[in-house]
Amino acid sequence: MPRTYQRTVRKKPLAKYTDDRINSALEGKTSELNPGKNIKPQGGQTILSKNVEQLIVESLITCSSWGYPLTTLDLRTIVKSYLDTKGTNIKKFKYNMRGIDFAMCFLRRHRDTLSQRLCQNIKKSRTQVSRKDLNEYFNNLEHSLNNIPPSNILNYDETNLSDDQERIKVISKRGCKYPERVMNHKHFYYNQDSSIDAQKLLVKRIEVGPHYG
Repeated sequence: MPRTYQRTVRKKPLAKYTDDRINSALEGKTSELNPGKNIKPQGGQTILSKNVEQLIVESLITCSSWGYPLTTLDLRTIVKSYLDTKGTNIKKFKYNMRGIDFAMCFLRRHRDTLSQRLCQNIKKSRTQVSRKDLNEYFNNLEHSLNNIPPSNILNYDETNLSDDQERIKVISKRGCKYPERVMNHKHFYYNQDSSIDAQKLLVKRIEVGPHYG
């Protein structure tokens, strides 16, 4: 190659870009405005931005850790309140209220962080039980159950073995096996069909003799 290169004239010369076009392409690359790179996802676009959805996810996890997990209805109400405060009106939703499909799609997009599980309803006084109280309880229980056959021991709680029909699915952090919801009052009144007397569950011990012959 010669020291001073001179471009030869051909029938079909190669494309030669000007300095302005090269600088414009470099600016678009550095500012991430490349149309071939920043392509939107296929289908309908989300109403909320990624930053807003991430804040909602963190808020849901925080409420669940405090003992007040939220449901899908609460999630839809939060989004409606946010859009109303912002002054945004989405015509395809009635009064900016999302449907259940929106909540399911939201959980599907953040399935690595959030999940739905049945919660356990506990009282506020139960959450205040310390490690010392639990150790004292089991120490007293060890002396109380001394010389008592296992067939006469029945484990039951203060609900009298009643099925809790207020258990609902709540949104919690993925990996949480037993989410708890703190509530002191229940609006559901148990009837005779949903409550079982613990004394009727005591099983009589029967000894079976050897087979004949």
